[in-house]
Amino acid sequence: MEPPPIIDRTDQPSINVSRQDHKPRRGLAIIIGLLSFLVLSSLAVAAFFYYQNQQLIKLNTVTPEPYPPNLRPTPTTDSTTEWEIYTTNTDENISFKYPSPWQRLPILIRGSGFLQEFEDPEGSFEFAFSATGNSNQLTGKPFSSLMEYAQMSYPGRIVNLDGQEGRQYLPRAGSENVNSVDFFSPDQTVIYNLFLKTGDTPLNTAAVEIQAGQALFSKILATFKFIDQFASEPDNLNSTQQYVSPECGVNPGCGAGADCTEKGQEANVSGICVVLPEAICYLTARCEIQPNGNCGWSQTSELTACLARFK
Repeated sequence: MEPPPIIDRTDQPSINVSRQDHKPRRGLAIIIGLLSFLVLSSLAVAAFFYYQNQQLIKLNTVTPEPYPPNLRPTPTTDSTTEWEIYTTNTDENISFKYPSPWQRLPILIRGSGFLQEFEDPEGSFEFAFSATGNSNQLTGKPFSSLMEYAQMSYPGRIVNLDGQEGRQYLPRAGSENVNSVDFFSPDQTVIYNLFLKTGDTPLNTAAVEIQAGQALFSKILATFKFIDQFASEPDNLNSTQQYVSPECGVNPGCGAGADCTEKGQEANVSGICVVLPEAICYLTARCEIQPNGNCGWSQTSELTACLARFK
């Protein structure tokens, strides 16, 4: 058996399995690696920002902790709700509130006006409401302005009282503890005044007490109203002022609240007359002959209703 022939491979081209065959694959791997890195980096950045955004949303939607008892805000309420109400039964019915502990003193009726004082049991304040006819005794004519009435050279601070313009000349330097406002009635026939004094003198009154008095005065002014209390009652149509029949007379010194008696028998009293608070009701009452033939006050519905407020 012959041996197999020996093949001479020296003349045949050799198969080169060098590294050149792997170069394209290595470049592709690098590109894929870079793309993967970029994708992962982008995802990481997106995840980071998403986390941050969720934290901000959570922070903004957190329910605040309840206030501790000592820091819990107090709801705003009307501090004058429990105050007393003062009303008059004059041509322009007037109403305002004042602190409940204060007591009304007997009315002082002087000519065409009156003075209603209020007593503070604690002695911290002096408060008064007064009215006087608008008549300048020097000229015999009505005052044309509150500045003329107050004899001031400047207009003063403008204060609104239920739509009616008033003037506040006090407090001022040297009288910081005194508050006073003047204002006309809507028909300009009466001049009203509201007055509040804190303590004795500015020097003897602490600044914080003076400020408290000014705040209290502002609260009282804010409650002031002109009212038409008996507008719905027919009797009021003829009761806009006091009526005295020709056969009767009223005490000229006291006016409202005095005895209604026969003409010529009324007492001749002069000066200041001290009467009870309900005397204000008689400013619009009727003094005339009664069914018994004598002069007296007619018990109209508005007089009865007014007197009932003082019982």
